[in-house]
Parts: sequence; C-alpha cells; structure tokens
Amino acid sequence: MPQAPVIAVIAAGDMGSGIGRRLSESGCKVLTSLVGRSAASRGRASEAGMAEASDADIASADMILSIVPPGDALGLAERLAFALKAAAKPALYVDCNAVSPQTVGGIAAVIEAAGAPFADAGIIGGPPAPGYTPAIYASGAQARLFATLNSHGLDIRAMDGPVGQASALKMCYAGLTKGLHAVGVAVIRGAIEAGVDDTFLAELAESQPQ
Repeated sequence: MPQAPVIAVIAAGDMGSGIGRRLSESGCKVLTSLVGRSAASRGRASEAGMAEASDADIASADMILSIVPPGDALGLAERLAFALKAAAKPALYVDCNAVSPQTVGGIAAVIEAAGAPFADAGIIGGPPAPGYTPAIYASGAQARLFATLNSHGLDIRAMDGPVGQASALKMCYAGLTKGLHAVGVAVIRGAIEAGVDDTFLAELAESQPQ
C-alpha cells in the first residue's frame, strides 16, 4: 500500500486547520508550525490532528501549504527558504494565499531560488466542513502534482496557465463577490437613512426574490 503523504499546513487558522483536519482524516500525516502561535491556534491544530514540527521537518515534507494572512505570505516563504535549501528533497511549496499575481510571482522566486518546486493556488469558499469542500484552483507547472491531494479529500482544480493565474482568479472572484456585498450594504443603509427601508425591502422581495 502506498505511504500516505506528509503535508505541512501553515498556519492553524480557521482555513488552515480545516484543510489540515480534512487531510488528517484521509490518512495524511499533517505537520504545522506553532512558533509564536496563540493558545487558540494550538488548540485548533490539536483538534485537527496537526502535529507541531520544526522548519527542517516541514521543509522535508511532501508538500507545504501556505495559508496565512496575505501580509505574512512572503515572510513565511523567506523564513522557510533556508530550511528548503538545506533539505535533501525539498517539499513542493504551494502558496494558497489571497495575494496578487505580482506578489505570488515574488514568492515563487524566493522558493525556486531555494531549489524547491512551487505552485500557485487560490481557495474559493470557506473552510472544509462535513458535506462541504471549497474549490482550490491551482496554476503553474506543479499544479497537477498538488492536485494529487484530491484523493485525500480536497477539490483541487489544476489550470493550464502559469504561476499567477490562480491568484488572479481568486482576486477577480473576491472582487466581484465582496464588491457586490459592499454596494448592497451601502444601498440598504441609504434606504434606512431615507426612511424607505421597509418599502424598499418589500419591493425587492416581490420583484427580485433571488
């Protein structure tokens, strides 16, 4: 029987721990870094079956999934680049963060300079839950290697384009959905301030039920 892959998921936030739990439940060994993390993060990691590991062990995993706040994405890559360069067989590094194509290109340059393979990914939706799996789009030459985790409970959709396309898709999707929400909130607030909110909402319910 083939050995289940070793996957490092950083960090143990809501999305990271959700994906870590899904992979752990499918039989993967899931590692994470808890350096400087809060008690809440440590609790999420433990509940998700994610084991604390050193940077050296993380760099030697089969894959590293970077799922951190966008502002931390480049810093994490720069931190792990030292361990990746020292690893006998460095992990496939997958940046899953909501960053621009230009930023992910810079992250790819850091990782590839360390001698590790790289894939760009964009997560569409919320954390995995029973009966629900977010779509993860992936681009770059290693996208299909990343997509082998589909056999471990994920829904990874490999694109034919280069690094940057998955991040561009994520930005377009988020811009549309969040932009429409922002416009909707502004319009409803305007209706409330004008004192026509009840009539406005009643009209929407009749003419725009969707």
